[in-house]
Amino acid sequence: MVQVEWDRATSAEVRDFVLWLRVTTKPRRSARTNSAATAGTTNTITKKPYLDDLYKPRTIRHSNAVLRSFYEFWIESGSGPLVNPVPLARSVRRRPHAHHNPLDPYGSEGRLRYNPKVPRRLPRQMPDERWNELFAALRSNRDRAILALGISNAARASELLGVRGVDVDRGDQLVRVERKGSQAEQWLPSSPESFIWLRLFKNVQLLFPDGKLEEIRRYGADVGMTGRHIDEGLRLISSVILHTGRDLDQLTMEDIFYLRARDRRESGEAYVGTHSAWDLLRGVGILQTKDTLKDALRHGQRPTTELVDSYNIQSTQIRNVLVRYLDERRPAVDYGTFRGLVRELAGVFWADIETHHPGIETLRIPDDVIDAWKQRILTYTDKSGQVRERRSRIDVMMRIRGFYLDIQEWAHEDPYWA
Repeated sequence: MVQVEWDRATSAEVRDFVLWLRVTTKPRRSARTNSAATAGTTNTITKKPYLDDLYKPRTIRHSNAVLRSFYEFWIESGSGPLVNPVPLARSVRRRPHAHHNPLDPYGSEGRLRYNPKVPRRLPRQMPDERWNELFAALRSNRDRAILALGISNAARASELLGVRGVDVDRGDQLVRVERKGSQAEQWLPSSPESFIWLRLFKNVQLLFPDGKLEEIRRYGADVGMTGRHIDEGLRLISSVILHTGRDLDQLTMEDIFYLRARDRRESGEAYVGTHSAWDLLRGVGILQTKDTLKDALRHGQRPTTELVDSYNIQSTQIRNVLVRYLDERRPAVDYGTFRGLVRELAGVFWADIETHHPGIETLRIPDDVIDAWKQRILTYTDKSGQVRERRSRIDVMMRIRGFYLDIQEWAHEDPYWA
């Protein structure tokens, strides 16, 4: 860009570099598609600005700070230029930390000379009616509890997702989270409304379809299960629903396998009620199998090719890509998670694409086909033929996105994926 060796750079080159960053556009691997209409604008509801193709002042300031630290390292090592080419502003050009009290913490050395000014941002806000619309659009009490907690205590989403039952103090209305940076535990006050939604979220059995809870209890009693065993099975079914976010009718054998494997990995034994939950789900027709859990586990793990071929993929090329990709991913996950990944990639994604758009032989799918698929996965047809909302649609789309990102990354090292 400036054609100057790094160890011969001066403040003039740094100035030119900053000016260049302020007018140049960021490089992109591909042209904008859906985001082209909103780039550089502001969301009219949340007031959140959409990123454009220019570097923001904060990015340039961060770049300057990294450059200054880079040159400080080499100057202290006896290499590089004699003077740091990223100078401080003239108003603060003095010895760093002059007259510093050793009892006080070190403060910032001052602003860098060529740092652009960062505009002051107004607090983002949302009208009450928009907030009500957002809350009404959420499709589960789990999402409502997370949103209400995040808004009331300002915790990060990743911190809230790690909250356990022992981290909730309902008496004082506090929630304990593990902070992202320091990993320290902190109790945060939360709103009464968030605890109401948290309570509704935990009472999963209230969300069972009408009559399903009674049907499960009736089946358990008919086959001779004691009341304690039925309750243990229902508690484990509730745990699976809380963990997966799926409806009762969406549960699969892989969900039970995964929870059993996780508990054995963490505590050395399966959770109490695993066999009871399997028998109850199998008895009311949610699990499509005649085997007991013991018999299902005895059959062992099926090979990747057999799992993929069960979805009858028509394109041989795509079938081979899926098999090879899943073989690469298989060693890193347990069998239950792997079966779920096969179901979503081969069944929910590609088998559905071939059913509604036959003849596609490439992973470069047209935009209209993708848009139609995204609309179809909003719902699913349960075993009784009733159309229901698919709560796990976001998880499905994230796994499909991860599939494409993995292939894109692997293509740099293995020409097979190019």
